[in-house]
Amino acid sequence: MATCEYPDCGKKEALPFKCRYCTKSFCTTHRLPENHDCEKLHLATSPSSVLPTVEEVTQVEISEKKTRRQRRKNPPIEPEYFEADSHYYTADDSGQVYTTRPTRRKALDRLFFSMVGDYFSVGYEILDFLLGLLLMIISYSFISFFMSNLPWFYLAFISLSIILVYFTLVYPKKLLAKKYGFSSRYVLSKIGIIVNLVMSISPIKIIFFPGMVVIPEIHLMTKRQKGLVSSIGLFINLALGATFIFLGWFLPNTFIAMFFINTAFFTSQIVLISLIPMRLSNGHYILKWHWSIFTIMSVISLAIFIGTILLGVFSF
Repeated sequence: MATCEYPDCGKKEALPFKCRYCTKSFCTTHRLPENHDCEKLHLATSPSSVLPTVEEVTQVEISEKKTRRQRRKNPPIEPEYFEADSHYYTADDSGQVYTTRPTRRKALDRLFFSMVGDYFSVGYEILDFLLGLLLMIISYSFISFFMSNLPWFYLAFISLSIILVYFTLVYPKKLLAKKYGFSSRYVLSKIGIIVNLVMSISPIKIIFFPGMVVIPEIHLMTKRQKGLVSSIGLFINLALGATFIFLGWFLPNTFIAMFFINTAFFTSQIVLISLIPMRLSNGHYILKWHWSIFTIMSVISLAIFIGTILLGVFSF
């Protein structure tokens, strides 16, 4: 939990807002530079010392046309959908940062996630992540052994594979966001925890993440930054899935081969679910960034998924 650095505030925030100009952390009320009397507010309005080129001017004009079209499609929302301080920073395609109110669609997204997602923290971020890992292991390991004839010591190998897959899905995203200068945090989801507990006793498995990485300032990222941050963990998981299915195909030992095939099956499901282009999901940002990369990742993950089934993922 971080403390708001605005004088005489001291409010605790699980996901503090970091000012782009003074680099201090603030609560929801004081997150805007004008609300915490930012000492470097002039940087937000300082004119560039270099005259723009013809290409830059053209790109700005194109961006302004896109913005006008978007505003016609998404008119500003009525007052009952937002609070007085609900303005947020965003950036257009040219990189220009400005303050705006959320559109009706963004406001409804916020309402949806507040009712359904209900993200929370139990303390330090590492505790949240470990709890999420434990739920994933309970949900997708123990029931598999109750339904199979594998020896119990294989439970440790399956648990390690889940840790490897989930860790490479979460932490590369955080590291790349930090490289771009944006803070992030892994938080838990109440509905995610409920679904994972149900899956722990259900013979039919539907992968549902117990939490997610939240980047409060994601609206300040460019399309490329959003796409790369959203895809880096999935790229690593695809590489792991391809490696595991290769090992499962060629290893002579049946039990070890089945372990790798089942891990590849789990990895492909993780990637396929993450690529579903729901609004604000990894797949949404990757598709908006580069549709061809989205298509290639979808085809590879689907090929791994089908390949594991053909190799007998259910026959242990």
